[in-house]
Amino acid sequence: MLRPSSQAWDLSAYVLAYFALGSASLLMLLRIAAIWKRNTLIITASFVVWLTGVGLNIWYLVIIRAQYDPLAGECIPIDSAKSRPSIIGVFIWETLPPL
Repeated sequence: MLRPSSQAWDLSAYVLAYFALGSASLLMLLRIAAIWKRNTLIITASFVVWLTGVGLNIWYLVIIRAQYDPLAGECIPIDSAKSRPSIIGVFIWETLPPL
């Protein structure tokens, strides 16, 4: 039986998900720029927060690990609690602009 590469599948799923989140967040950044009429201070602060979120996502993609569990028959992430800073960063960015 062919054993799937858990690391590759897990990494590709996270890359696609974080790309989607990063793209949606970039659209929010552009919307903020339009609403605030290109105010340099607001755009700079928003861009820094967005870059921090993207950086946290990239950091998590570097440290992510997974392994195949033959009993479950699927790939299982190892130590997924390390993703907490990345998830918190995305949550802050997604809730901050409407305030």
